[in-house]
Amino acid sequence: MGNNSFATPHNPFYTLPRTGVKFAQEYMDTVISINKNDISPSVYIKSENFVTNEDVQHILNSDRLDNTLEGDDRIRGVRNFIEGDNLLILFYDEGRSRNVAVYDKDTRETEVYRLLLDDLVFEIDMENQLFGLHSNFMFSDEKGVYSVISGLYLEKFLNIIKENKLSLDEEQIEQLKTLNEDSNPVLFYYEY
Repeated sequence: MGNNSFATPHNPFYTLPRTGVKFAQEYMDTVISINKNDISPSVYIKSENFVTNEDVQHILNSDRLDNTLEGDDRIRGVRNFIEGDNLLILFYDEGRSRNVAVYDKDTRETEVYRLLLDDLVFEIDMENQLFGLHSNFMFSDEKGVYSVISGLYLEKFLNIIKENKLSLDEEQIEQLKTLNEDSNPVLFYYEY
């Protein structure tokens, strides 16, 4: 017998100070806006490569525990959502890749990227295929975006600090040099 529910590996709620709460769960092609007077669609993701109702039914009827389609290269929904004055940034999974779509509200154009790197710890070493740290943007407010370097990447981040490969001023680098492998996750704030 197939499973009857989806395990969602991320928090489906995104709180944005100017526009209220947004909701997007795996397999949804729409970001829902929730405020005290209304629940309505906010952003619709239009793509021929988005998971279909038939795909979801196949998952519901399967015995797979991870709620994915084998060999799947389809878009499975929003992982994170950030909204600024002029931009919408959607992080989503397509197959085994995590992609980033940046929608410009002024031009109404969307650019899709396979990788978004944190420019504070950005480094490219093509010979060794090292590309810095993946950005893990968590929350946005009126003036900027918060990013976190979790415990999974802390060791790599500590090595970047030791090798002086940060694009920060000297005082900020000295503060970061006090970190160790037992430190809490590191938060960064990027102003728009």
